[in-house]
Amino acid sequence: MKTNRKEYEQYLNELYDSETCLEKTEHCWAGNDKTKDEKESALRLAELSQYGTVLRYYDPIAFIVGYNEWKE
Repeated sequence: MKTNRKEYEQYLNELYDSETCLEKTEHCWAGNDKTKDEKESALRLAELSQYGTVLRYYDPIAFIVGYNEWKE
């Protein structure tokens, strides 16, 4: 049974290649609502295809909403 946030993050990390991850997470590393360090960190994670990790740290609301749907 899927009940763990870490499992959900791993699932998301395995979904996309780096190009798709960069497209889907652009709001996390290109917006003006983050510090320069946060943007650089989010961009690096996206380049490494870490979609779930980017969402967890830089768009936690989307992560939680997706997690709750995934649990069901």
